[in-house]
Amino acid sequence: MPEKQRAEAPSGLLSWLSAVLQTSDRVILQKSGLDAFFFLRYLRTLLKIFVPLSLIVVPILVPLNLVHGKNAPGGVQGLDRLSWANVGLAHTSFYWAHLIMALTVAIFVCYTIFTELMEYIRIRQAYLASPQHRLQAFANAILVTDIPKGSLTIPILTRLYSVFPGGIRAIWINRDLSELSKKVLKRRAIVCTLEAAETKLIRLAVKSAGSRIEKAEMGASSHVYVRSEEPLWKRYLSEKDRDYMRLPIFNLTWMPSIPFVGRKVDTIHHCWQEMARLNNEIDQDQQEPEKYPLTTSAFIQFNTQEATYMACQSLVRCTPLCFRSQYLEASPVDVKWDNLSKKWWSRYARTVLVVVSVTAIILTWSVPVALTGVISQISYLTPLLPWLHWIDAFPSWLLGCIQGVLPQVMLTVLTTLLPYVLRIITERRGLLTEVAVELSLQKYYFAFLFVQVFLTVSLSSSITAIVQEVLHGLDSVPAVLATNLPKASNYFFSYLLIRCFSQSANSLLQVGRLIDWCTLASIMNVTPRQKREKETSLPQMQWGTLFPIYTNLACIGKSPLYHTCINLTPRQGSSIRSSLQ
Repeated sequence: MPEKQRAEAPSGLLSWLSAVLQTSDRVILQKSGLDAFFFLRYLRTLLKIFVPLSLIVVPILVPLNLVHGKNAPGGVQGLDRLSWANVGLAHTSFYWAHLIMALTVAIFVCYTIFTELMEYIRIRQAYLASPQHRLQAFANAILVTDIPKGSLTIPILTRLYSVFPGGIRAIWINRDLSELSKKVLKRRAIVCTLEAAETKLIRLAVKSAGSRIEKAEMGASSHVYVRSEEPLWKRYLSEKDRDYMRLPIFNLTWMPSIPFVGRKVDTIHHCWQEMARLNNEIDQDQQEPEKYPLTTSAFIQFNTQEATYMACQSLVRCTPLCFRSQYLEASPVDVKWDNLSKKWWSRYARTVLVVVSVTAIILTWSVPVALTGVISQISYLTPLLPWLHWIDAFPSWLLGCIQGVLPQVMLTVLTTLLPYVLRIITERRGLLTEVAVELSLQKYYFAFLFVQVFLTVSLSSSITAIVQEVLHGLDSVPAVLATNLPKASNYFFSYLLIRCFSQSANSLLQVGRLIDWCTLASIMNVTPRQKREKETSLPQMQWGTLFPIYTNLACIGKSPLYHTCINLTPRQGSSIRSSLQ
């Protein structure tokens, strides 16, 4: 957040906590925006769900599971004694408490989610209808894609969309400016190369001069050359001290420069020439936009916000593959302009490839993730596999660390590396806005976390305990799963603790940004422009990879409800009925 928009920090070590709790929703919404506000409200909703349930469920179920349980003689040990897997066979009536608590949890969670959704709708509508948002230009505009060539004119689009109340204010038909965009990006890269070469030359000259007066004289000149006399750097350096570069072979601009191959040129002279050429070409292209072909998309701005929403929710034509996508409140800053020129079939093909790639990644990642679940139940596996008996010689504290800490650390590392891979894949899908990219990434990342962290770990953690019994017959699979699957919850208890503490510490310390600021910034940022951008620019919040982490933690927190339902198998049901007779 910019420094001018920050609230004054209270004095004292823990006084910030009361200030955070007393800050009103209106202040958070005005200073942080709608996305950050609803993220904080989502965390508050999780507290509203889990704090009351933990105060009710834990004092009731833990004593019932622990007292008169199977314990070590019944094959239950460690934290498993606190779960319903420890309920003794002579006290199966205790399962009624689990059933009642499961229904209580389900009703309370559904009620909380319903009330929060109603509040979300109210706050969102109030924010979108507020004057500070409604008066912005993009609030009354939509981005329409897949327009047929016969309708790609301003009169036809005006006739189609003028039926909505208030009428149309303006229409802009987009053009394929990919060639111009490439020139701009190339000029930006040349500017960075030029600034790096000139900065290096100035530093070498100042170092060679070794004088404060000459250093000030060098710093006062923003250019390396002086027209009235010879270049200032020649007083202290020779031609061989200048920076040189290799041009791509055969003058192919798309090829990178290869060391010792290609013509060797002076970096500063070459960059000045290329930048002058690109400046002229870009200026001419900007003055003649009509030479670029039209795309099949257009921005349509209405006079009223009501017409904007009505147009976005209306079917303009019944012709298939026409006017298929209409993006509401599409800001020019949010639009991915390079993707506007892509055809509809190209976006469909990219979507299929992305979905296939994400599915393959999820299936491939299941192997190391399942291994972490197996390690968490290694004490149950050693009696089944004789070649693992050497693990029994470990001290109890070491075995506890291997089962309780090592799997969770491995799982955290595996889930930390994937968001970068998914973001690169999602960027190639061809979506038209940054918001669409973040939403798509959020779905993919949550699917991965739910499958790997929840489903795969649950099955792999319980399968080590049921292999021996399943081998005796498949008829006992439901009952065996009901008895041993709850043991996987201990894995999630450790994972939740490690994940919560590590996520909180990382959010406060921000190790990656700290290392980047203290070490990498001084090495990578060498030019004044790079240093200024590093000092003034703020990192963007990546909501597509932040929301799924807490959503998956919420699913894991509610997993005892699913385990309770699984545990009420026909065998337990018959036991409950017999206890009532």
